[in-house]
Amino acid sequence: MTHKKPLNPECIWDLKAQLGEAPIWVESEQALYFVDVFGQKIHRYDPASDTKLSWDSPGKPCFIVASTNEKFVVGIDKELYWFNPKTGRMDLWINLTGQKSKIDFSNTRLNDAYVDAQGRLWFSNMDAEEEEPNGSLFLLDWEENNPRISCQDQGYVVPNGPLVSPDGKVLYHNHTPEQHMYRFEVDEDGNLSNKELLVKVEEGCPDGMGMDKEGNIWVCLYGGHQMQFYSKDGELREVIPFPCPNVTKVAFGGPDLTTAFVTTATRGIDAKDLVKYPLAGGLFSFKVSIPGRPQKPFSVPSKANLKEQVF
Repeated sequence: MTHKKPLNPECIWDLKAQLGEAPIWVESEQALYFVDVFGQKIHRYDPASDTKLSWDSPGKPCFIVASTNEKFVVGIDKELYWFNPKTGRMDLWINLTGQKSKIDFSNTRLNDAYVDAQGRLWFSNMDAEEEEPNGSLFLLDWEENNPRISCQDQGYVVPNGPLVSPDGKVLYHNHTPEQHMYRFEVDEDGNLSNKELLVKVEEGCPDGMGMDKEGNIWVCLYGGHQMQFYSKDGELREVIPFPCPNVTKVAFGGPDLTTAFVTTATRGIDAKDLVKYPLAGGLFSFKVSIPGRPQKPFSVPSKANLKEQVF
């Protein structure tokens, strides 16, 4: 299946992000949030008014997700923060460098994230030098109002794109430098099993992903000058070219969820090639014929322990 009209990405914010990432659509605000990891910024874009806002981050913001307590969870370096866009305040919540996780975070940083239909947060960390398989995939949920973090998979250099099917039974995840997209089975408690290689990508490296309401998978390709559109079973249906090499992640938004918002990056492009790709690092959008599937906000119990803690 292909789309009814050509998918032509248009740059709507030429901000030249070093590493634009993690776009999320916040339905209550009708606005998009995303980050620039190495620019150490959090951005907000209101498409109706074309309003653009930015906040400084105390470190490298790797992902941002909305929550049910009207704040955002932001993964910064090796820590999770609460971010209040009304005040711009950042409050440290979880330091991941302790012993509870039984994972050595010393040469890593956080990377991608996704909130599933149950309101649980899946997130990953990656090797800081992008060389060793020090990255893992984690699940953050709750146990008697206290946050609980479990490691669900290991052995990644750079993991990306955790994405969960609408019924919550399938998780998709990328090993970016290996050009592999994996599929897992997920049980009711969030445990993963039956890992299998779903797609071996040939053009570029699979980065962040999004899903539409039919369960199709939209994959951004870092270094690939494109996005790819797959069925839930890994059948390539369509290729969407971009006017820059590093396409990083997609989120669906707008009143009817038929606008794809896509982040890109200038990182890794030398000065000569930046002249060839003047829109690199911009925020792009295009219209789709199949509405997207928005992320749920991270579910926070009313009596949740939000005090600063170390795992």
